[in-house]
Amino acid sequence: MVEEFSNSNSRTDRILTAQLHKRRIAITGGGTGGHLYPGLAVADVFRQMECELLYLGSARGLEAEVVPKEGYPFLAVPSRGIAGSPFKKLLAVGQLALGTLKALMRLSAWKPDLVVGTGGFVCVPAVVSAAVLGVPVVLLEQNAVPGKAIKVLSRFSKAVCLSFADSKKYFPGRRTEWTGNPLRSSIQLKSKQEAREILGLHPDRPTLLVAGASQGAKSINKALVDALEVWKDKEWNIVHLTGRNHLARVQARVESVLPNDSALCYRSFGFRKDMENLYSAADLVVSRAGATTIAELTCLGLPAIFVPYPFAGGHQKENARVVVDSGGARHIPDELVGENLRAEVETLLADNSLLKEMSKRSREAARPDASEHVVNVCCEVMK
Repeated sequence: MVEEFSNSNSRTDRILTAQLHKRRIAITGGGTGGHLYPGLAVADVFRQMECELLYLGSARGLEAEVVPKEGYPFLAVPSRGIAGSPFKKLLAVGQLALGTLKALMRLSAWKPDLVVGTGGFVCVPAVVSAAVLGVPVVLLEQNAVPGKAIKVLSRFSKAVCLSFADSKKYFPGRRTEWTGNPLRSSIQLKSKQEAREILGLHPDRPTLLVAGASQGAKSINKALVDALEVWKDKEWNIVHLTGRNHLARVQARVESVLPNDSALCYRSFGFRKDMENLYSAADLVVSRAGATTIAELTCLGLPAIFVPYPFAGGHQKENARVVVDSGGARHIPDELVGENLRAEVETLLADNSLLKEMSKRSREAARPDASEHVVNVCCEVMK
């Protein structure tokens, strides 16, 4: 039977601070922002409670750059996903074994009270080491369909925190809690006028944000640029995050389809860290359906058109379904984005009352206190 921890309704005052004070918490996971940033969001709450923290991740992952800049001690451990040819799988097993030995030595000396794993194969060494040392483990699963690492490691955990309530079915007999996906406090709305001024946009126009994840999305980029020629007389703002590797190619195409005297205000960027400005400026968002993106959009109440990444087990389609079914978003399959994106955007930007209703429905799908819910689960585990 699945056991659930109880939730309370207040914010940081509901966290069991007496249990957390001066505790040692190891956090592990990464490779992508989807695994890294939820871990940092939880770490931020632990830091407020004056806990000691250690982050274990890959030297090749995003976490190796970001975690030290955030002021957290970082230990790089060897790891690799088990996939590909038999030789590559054997190499991955060797890397994970080395990583486990390194994590075991460090954690044995540091003596953590808890290990929190956020996903990716990089969390395997720390979680296995915690099991060997008898240290309790709490896992975070961001996606509606769990990743391989979390499903395997759940047998070592005291609890699994879920972003989507329906994911409980993948963990029969395990303790689960629907906490939502933790977000950092920097993701907060500011005034539209201020955000649009920062981005060089017209202050009073309908504004579309198109973001194809941190690496960009070729299909979304192409569909948008193809639509620009038709939209050139629209009095809209469009902010386009192309992905760093796609920016030059996209800009060259835009120059060929969008005249200098176009009424449309179009701005393109390869990447921006200030997502709070982009979100604050937007009335409608077109994006992939990563779990962190969905958590951000629902917490901010932003209507969306999701174009799920069609690979990686199809988990983004399931992520999107929760918000689409609530009425907070629309869904376009990746293979149809070229022919359907223009009509969907035109319909939604022309109907302000519909956007307001979608915004309301989007917020209803959110779990804005996810970080604090996760920390409460951790307190329960450490009792």
